[in-house]
Amino acid sequence: MVPRNNGKYIAIIGLDGSGKTEIITTLMKGSSNNNRKTAYVWFRFAHLTSLIILLLARVTNATRKVNGQLIHAFRGHKSIAFLYPRFLYVDMRITNFWKIRVPLSRGWILYLDRCPYDAVVDTAFDLGNRDFVDSILAERYCDLLPTGNGIVIFLDVKPDTVRVRRPELMHDSTLEERYRLYKLLVKRWSIPIVSNEGSITETICELKKLIRGIEE
Repeated sequence: MVPRNNGKYIAIIGLDGSGKTEIITTLMKGSSNNNRKTAYVWFRFAHLTSLIILLLARVTNATRKVNGQLIHAFRGHKSIAFLYPRFLYVDMRITNFWKIRVPLSRGWILYLDRCPYDAVVDTAFDLGNRDFVDSILAERYCDLLPTGNGIVIFLDVKPDTVRVRRPELMHDSTLEERYRLYKLLVKRWSIPIVSNEGSITETICELKKLIRGIEE
């Protein structure tokens, strides 16, 4: 029997369209979890109290559509830029507790498709502030994941490759900046990198080397 509080997680972070969901699904199918309970967790849009700030952003034109894509541009809107990341942190604490902390306390193995580290990138982009990646608040975002219970891995796919694989993202002008922010995040937190530019078999092979022992 697995002791309580001995749950593990494997968090895959990266650009939308980098293949996170496909990779995680393949990992879960091929895992040897010794009859431990497993779960797929999609950690995105943890908006609860922060919806109030997002509504204010729409009213003040800090959020607008560009080429049919909804873009947050909070830089220049000081009140929104100050309030949004703090309200989002509260929302993530709530979501993190139910989606991650509780299952981990029951000894589950969680496969995270995005996690609070992705939220650091998203928030830095929304604020138009790369320095957010190194901020105390960003550190608190990342601390939502318990240390010693798992691993965070960056799935590295270049923006141009994403556009080829996901035609609906062909005109997404935000990919390059988000990619740069992920690179800053990876450097800041010494996150291991696995390329998904090649075949899925090659990617899974590299991931297995990193997660050996976590799935057991």
